[in-house]
Amino acid sequence: MDGHRIGISFSLKRRCVLIYHDTLRALQKPEFFRFLINEGEKKLAMEVCGYGDDGFHVVPNFKERDSKNSYEIYSLEMLRMVYAVCGWDAGDTFRVIGQLYPEERIVEFDLKEAQLISDAEFVDPEAVD
Repeated sequence: MDGHRIGISFSLKRRCVLIYHDTLRALQKPEFFRFLINEGEKKLAMEVCGYGDDGFHVVPNFKERDSKNSYEIYSLEMLRMVYAVCGWDAGDTFRVIGQLYPEERIVEFDLKEAQLISDAEFVDPEAVD
């Protein structure tokens, strides 16, 4: 895997967190994951977890080369928290590339490295290949 597609995007105005399928592949297509946030360091992690663990999300099945190449989470509360921690403008959209830690089955996103993107770029890059 080339690594540059292990990413996540945030859009408060769309009320959506977009997780790229390559991110889920890097985590070995887990059934469940949760977000962990370190507010002081402005880092967000996706950690593979079990059913019923605090804050777990169920990952839907997806087919390789599916027409919808991302997993969308609609959590206004999470988005408001991320935008507040980072001091981002509510009208802006961001993309963050992650660092995989395969042994721990965690992808970490340094929110300080977020890139401002246009609304049109709020897609999984795989979808436009």
